[in-house]
Amino acid sequence: MRILYGAFAQGHGHFSKAAVLVPLLEQAGHTVQVVSSGQPQPPAGYAFARHLHLPCLSYEVAAGRTDYRGTFLKWTREMPRVMSHLWRLRRLVREFEPELILSDFEPLTASPMLGARCAIVALSRQVALFDRDVPLPEGRGLERKLTRSAIRLF
Repeated sequence: MRILYGAFAQGHGHFSKAAVLVPLLEQAGHTVQVVSSGQPQPPAGYAFARHLHLPCLSYEVAAGRTDYRGTFLKWTREMPRVMSHLWRLRRLVREFEPELILSDFEPLTASPMLGARCAIVALSRQVALFDRDVPLPEGRGLERKLTRSAIRLF
């Protein structure tokens, strides 16, 4: 089976999961193409046989927390590059023809704009944030709206 595996590259969490799962999938006879996005460079110390890194959509962090306003402004500036990466990834999907996409909080591989003709499975715990019972910042202020938008974009 051809599997496209998306891993977000903000830190080491998603990559450490991929470092365990990708070799297991390959040992089981699957061909795995890893795609990552996030920081300008993927985290050091991880090697995958097939890996494409597309730097974009990393979070801004201030005082140990996600700065939603800063992140929103950064993502707005990055939108032309994001679209360019998305079109590049669409070409890869057409050529690789994955039979399954596993997306670990990686927004490009989870995009409906990919035109993939297979199932897309989200592996990240952040998927739980789509649950309406998960609390968001109180009130109707800008931070609440940006938080909800960031969750939906990813």
